[in-house]
Amino acid sequence: MKALALFPLIINIIVLMTKGEKAAFKVVLFCLFAIPSYYYFPTPGLPDFNFFHFSLFPLFGWWVMNRASEFKIEFLDILVFLYVLISIMSEFTTMGFADGRNLLIDRTVQIIMPYILAKEFLSTLEDKIEFAKFITVVGAILAFFSPLEFKFDLAVVDVLQFVWPEYLRWPGWARYGYVRAAAVYAHPILAGMMWAFYSLFAIWLRRRKVWKNDNIAKLIILLNVAGMLMSISKGPILGFIAGGVLLVIGWTKKRFMAFTLVAIILAIGLPPASIKFIQYASVNRFNAQNETQENIAYRKELIDNYVVEVKKQPLLGYGRNGMPVVNGQVSIDNQYLFIALLHGVIAMYLFLGMTFYSMFKCLRIGLNTSFDNPYGELSWLIVACAFTWFVTLATVWMGAQSEQIVFVFIAFASTMKAGSFVEESKTEDISSEWNFRQI
Repeated sequence: MKALALFPLIINIIVLMTKGEKAAFKVVLFCLFAIPSYYYFPTPGLPDFNFFHFSLFPLFGWWVMNRASEFKIEFLDILVFLYVLISIMSEFTTMGFADGRNLLIDRTVQIIMPYILAKEFLSTLEDKIEFAKFITVVGAILAFFSPLEFKFDLAVVDVLQFVWPEYLRWPGWARYGYVRAAAVYAHPILAGMMWAFYSLFAIWLRRRKVWKNDNIAKLIILLNVAGMLMSISKGPILGFIAGGVLLVIGWTKKRFMAFTLVAIILAIGLPPASIKFIQYASVNRFNAQNETQENIAYRKELIDNYVVEVKKQPLLGYGRNGMPVVNGQVSIDNQYLFIALLHGVIAMYLFLGMTFYSMFKCLRIGLNTSFDNPYGELSWLIVACAFTWFVTLATVWMGAQSEQIVFVFIAFASTMKAGSFVEESKTEDISSEWNFRQI
C-alpha cells in the first residue's frame, strides 16, 4: 500500500507528456498543498520520499533539460543556496558522511527543487492568479470538512489514513473543549499558518474581482478564515491580523495617514502591553495558571535554556541527530532557535535574511505603485504573508510541508520585478479593472 506514494511519479510523467509542463506543475501543487507529508515510500539507504517528492522528479527533470540554461541567479537565490549549503556543511561536519549525504538529498527535494520550479511557473501575473485561486480553493475545501475534526477528531480530509498500513496522524490537540484542526498539515499551528496565507490571498482575489460571482469569493474567504480559527492557534491568528493591517495600509489611497494612525496606536499600546506580556511569561511553566500561560512560559524557557547551547557551537550547530536536550524540553517550538541549534547562527540569519529581503523587496514595489494597481496590491500581499510566517515560526518548528510552502512563497517574492511591473502598468489600463478571464 505504501507504493501509492509512487503514483504521482507515474501520473506526472503521463501529464508532462500529454498535457505539458504547466499541467504537471498543478499536480505538484496538489501533492504539496492537499496531501499530508508524512506518507512515505521507504527507500533503503536514502531518505524516504513522499507523494510531493515523487511528483517533483519528472517536472524537475524536464526543467533541467529545457530551462536550466536560462536560469538567472538573483540575490534572493544566493541567500537560498547559501542557506542550503551551510545546512549541508553543518551536517557533514557534525554528524558524518551518511547523515550529510541524506541531508544533501533532503535539502535538494525539500527546498531547491520546489524553489526553482516555483520561480519557473509563477513568473507571470496570470500564473500567480492561477496559483492564488488554486490554494484558496484547496484551503476552503479543507476548512469545509474540518468541523468534523474540530468536534469529533475525525480528519476526513486525510483520506490516506484509512488505507495506509500504519496510523501516522498525530493525536488531536484539545483546547477549550474542541480539537484543534490540523487538516493535512500535521500540526494545528502549521495548519493555522496555511489558512492565514489562504485567507490573505482570498481577500486579494475578491478585491481584484477574479471570481465572477462575489458570493463565491466571500465564501472562500469565510471558509479559510474559519479554518484558521478552528486551528485555535494564536501565532497564525496574530500574524494574520498583523498582515491584514499591512494590507489596509498598502491598499488604501491615504497610506501615510493609515501608517501614522497605526504607528500612534502602537506607540501608545505596545509599551504597556509588552510589560504585561513579560510579566505574564516570567513564571515557571509548572506554576502557570492556565494553558496559555504555560505555553508562553515554555517558549520563554526555550530561549533561556537553549541560547546558552547555541553559544557553545554557534557556527555550524549540532546537526539533526546531535542536538542537546535541556530540562526535558524536547520540542523546540521556535524555528529560528531550531535552525541555530541544528545548523548554527549563520543558517538562522540567512533564513531571516530571506524573510526580510522578501518583505522589503515587495514593500519597495508596493510603495512605488498606486494603491489600486494589481502588482502593487500583490506586493503588499506577499509582505503580509512573509510577516505572517515570521510571527508564526517564532512559536513552532517549520515542519511537515510548511518548509516547502514557505520556500514557494520566497520564490514567489523572487519573481516580483519592480521595473517590469511598473512599465507594464503604464502600457495597460489595469489599475482599476481586472483584465484576466473570470470564472
